[in-house]
Amino acid sequence: MTTITPSHYQEDIFRAVKDNSENLFIEAVAGSGKTTTLLEIMRFLPNKRVLFCAFNKSIANELAARVPEGTDVATLHSLGFRALRSWDRSVTLDDAAVRALVEDYWLDWGNQWKARQLAQYSLKVLSLAKNSLTDVRSSEALSALAMHYDLDENGYAAEVHPHLPRLLGLMDNSRYIGFDDMIWRPASDARIEMPRYDVVMVDETQDLNGAQLAMLLKMHGARIIAVGDRSQSIYGFRGADPDAIPRLVEAFNMRQLPLSITYRCPTSHVAMAKNLVPHLEARAGAPAGRLVEQSWGDILKELRPKTLVLCRCNAPLVERAYDLIRAGVPCMVKGRDIGANLVSLVKKLAGRESTVDALLKALDAYDIQERARLDRKRAPESKLQSHEDKIATIRALTLGCEMSGEVVKRCSALFGERAKADQVVLSSVHRAKGLEAERVVILAPWLMPMRWAKQAWEQLQERNIQYVAWTRSKNSLVMERKEEAQA
Repeated sequence: MTTITPSHYQEDIFRAVKDNSENLFIEAVAGSGKTTTLLEIMRFLPNKRVLFCAFNKSIANELAARVPEGTDVATLHSLGFRALRSWDRSVTLDDAAVRALVEDYWLDWGNQWKARQLAQYSLKVLSLAKNSLTDVRSSEALSALAMHYDLDENGYAAEVHPHLPRLLGLMDNSRYIGFDDMIWRPASDARIEMPRYDVVMVDETQDLNGAQLAMLLKMHGARIIAVGDRSQSIYGFRGADPDAIPRLVEAFNMRQLPLSITYRCPTSHVAMAKNLVPHLEARAGAPAGRLVEQSWGDILKELRPKTLVLCRCNAPLVERAYDLIRAGVPCMVKGRDIGANLVSLVKKLAGRESTVDALLKALDAYDIQERARLDRKRAPESKLQSHEDKIATIRALTLGCEMSGEVVKRCSALFGERAKADQVVLSSVHRAKGLEAERVVILAPWLMPMRWAKQAWEQLQERNIQYVAWTRSKNSLVMERKEEAQA
């Protein structure tokens, strides 16, 4: 392992690791070299059983070759599965079997088509309930959960919710488990013990959900060294606990240490981002970089491969993607699951053989129906904005198409996960966390913060999204200028 020349922040961290056995939380700003810092920390933990908890499987695979011999690298899901298998060797990961169990349950209550619909809704609610440790016996808690995550209930909530405790019991007694169960079962079952380590290192702690926090609390006797950034907490909408860091700090009585120097961002970008995160610092000798405002026409002339184009919403990304395609610039929009969800809605509304005119009429009717549902449920404005973005995205996909099947093909081709070397990558800010590029373009920066953010927690999430967007570039950061026609 290559040693580094530490900053004064890193020296303080390394000293705290060596000199005592305190639990530590490291507040690491964007581009601060937190992974390098964590790897260096391992040099000061000889003869210790160390576990490195990585955020996802790809990061775990990458780090496995870089850590000292004898260090375990795992995601929290794989760690939970290991605990489950130690407790019961018959436990088998099989999402399809779990889905079949739920569908079979509902076949006793209706026809096959309705059973699939009820099963799909049941699985969505149970997934969110497991990740947040929500009590499925409480109808109030379940209704709040469905509203918070804007689940498309299709009128099934009243029918499904009373059955969820029984369904959860069936799933708990089955040897087949799904992805969520790898965390939920060891987190919620006192009989399941976690593997023993001397030191557990946890990355991206701001993105932990309630079940993951509960599982970490079962790592009895281990010293916890965690890294995260409160200012990059932006995944509350999909289950992450917005208070994950303070909860972890309090639970483990952690000493908090800063890691405030960004090695990614030029000084001009840092000066702007400091308005949001005052403790952010540029590295010594950092270049000034390029920070400009341009019209979309000028941006389009300069776009080249590997540029990262960001936006708060998806619809502008799709609109600009077709500008790129018409200009002969290869591109892709990040988010295969977004594309799959849009395809599912298009097929639901009009199938593959309808005209685009018929699709748009069905989309108008769906729009009115959903707005009425959200109004009836007194949904927060964030849910209305999410709905509006979905409608606008489908409208953008229909431009130039005659049949709905063309829209489906276009959507499937445009959205993906891995870009080719010659492609410009367009991404929502949420999906760009962890990414960086020499050149970053921010579309419609006036959408940040979103107008609907009224409550304190919503405003904080929007502020964090803006900070993530402003700290992706290593050299050039271009803001789209709002033209009079857009005003």
